[in-house]
Amino acid sequence: MLSGLSLISSCTFNPNKNTPATLNYDDIEPAVVEVSKVVVTDQYKPPLKLPNIEHKMINPPYRAAFNMMNSAFVAGGTSNVLHLNIIEASIEAENTYDTVSNFKFWQDQSAKHYSAELLVEADLQSLEPPYNNLGSGHVSLTRELVIADTTSVLKREEALNKMVEALISDLRQGLSETLGQKLLILRP
Repeated sequence: MLSGLSLISSCTFNPNKNTPATLNYDDIEPAVVEVSKVVVTDQYKPPLKLPNIEHKMINPPYRAAFNMMNSAFVAGGTSNVLHLNIIEASIEAENTYDTVSNFKFWQDQSAKHYSAELLVEADLQSLEPPYNNLGSGHVSLTRELVIADTTSVLKREEALNKMVEALISDLRQGLSETLGQKLLILRP
């Protein structure tokens, strides 16, 4: 029995060093929001079929957005609730051809065209019945990327990861503007 437990306890998950780290955003400085509670929900349901590929990624945009919003915005008020809802967080892949220069001539090269879309809604609600909606806003973002089919799987994942990082950076800036200028609840 003891040997079985020691065997199980010695089995740990060792992530491959050749894969990008998960985007968790634990190290960012959180912005204080004048509400008593911040609720982040992921309402996006990936279709789990082509042309969508986000469900196959190490860092899909819906997970990165969820992690960032939970780390980036903290409650610091005494009334109202801020709901941040991920509505869309997809990446679609499409086969395409890209013309590249080989110094002496131009040639068509097969590639994948990736289109990312991210939509987050922000809703401010009162804490007391009838739970009125006090204001709302949204941030809608898109990014595109073309990667040659000859690119290694690791390099492709790194490029997609950088696209997701840029998308999430834009999301944080967009949400800060929405919360500060439209809903007027972001502390300076």
